[in-house]
Amino acid sequence: MGKGHLKKFKSRETQSKNGIKLHSTITPNFQFMKPLFDIRCDCSEYCLERCDSSTKEIFASTIHKLGQMTWQQIDVAPKNGLGYEKIPIAQIKPVSPISVSPEEKVKVFRLTDKARMGGVRVDGRTLSILWVTSEHDLY
Repeated sequence: MGKGHLKKFKSRETQSKNGIKLHSTITPNFQFMKPLFDIRCDCSEYCLERCDSSTKEIFASTIHKLGQMTWQQIDVAPKNGLGYEKIPIAQIKPVSPISVSPEEKVKVFRLTDKARMGGVRVDGRTLSILWVTSEHDLY
């Protein structure tokens, strides 16, 4: 692994002015890590279960390919490849199955000319996939 990121969380002990020992945690730089995926689609019309078999295959292949990349590589990938476009949550048609702030931008990945996968990055490393559709009707 290269410089700029850590393999594990490290805790270090420091001492404040009044002599109390404090612990601080160094957070890793998630940009240099491979993503984790959390599929949160409910069984609405934007669920993987409702997609045709070719979209399901492409979804699995895309998740596999994205899982081999770092977030830094995904962020600079072209949107017509393995990259994404950011769409404001207010422009997304279905309601989010998780609580998402109104300022949040959804990462929408293109699976085919029509099929889309949309989600939000929840903890720096994890992409929570909220919607998958065979049609270009997410936004």
